[in-house]
Amino acid sequence: MIEWALSALAVAIAALTLLGSLYKQARKKSQNEYQHILTEISKIRERLTAVERDVSWLKNNR
Repeated sequence: MIEWALSALAVAIAALTLLGSLYKQARKKSQNEYQHILTEISKIRERLTAVERDVSWLKNNR
């Protein structure tokens, strides 16, 4: 009976460890994807700023 309980406890600990590892991987991926999205937004902002600057220059130099 004690052996069965210890075996069940070991399986539960292994399962929780695996779930924790998977959670960390998923969270890390989410953070990386979030950072990737922020990087893309920054690039788009830079491009829009450049377009605004070009449009302003064209308006002033017609």
